[in-house]
Amino acid sequence: MYLRTCSWDVLLLLVLLLLDVLLEAWLAVYHGCVSKRVFFQRISSCLHEYASGSELLMENVTPQRHEIQALQLREEQELSQLLALIAVDERESTA
Repeated sequence: MYLRTCSWDVLLLLVLLLLDVLLEAWLAVYHGCVSKRVFFQRISSCLHEYASGSELLMENVTPQRHEIQALQLREEQELSQLLALIAVDERESTA
């Protein structure tokens, strides 16, 4: 359901953020900065934050889509009005 309502760029951003956190955690384990237990705790907390963040993001994305659609509709109406004015000006200048 999340994939149908969220844009792909937002989903890609979330995946990249998750991969970044996982890479940082893995590098910390690899260099011996943290233990494997801490590594897996970080992974589980990142996954939990990712899941809760995607739910919060869903609440924020839907209103933005409606605002964007309203702006696009308004721009289309303004463009059609401008085209009508240009057509009137052309008729008046040729007459």
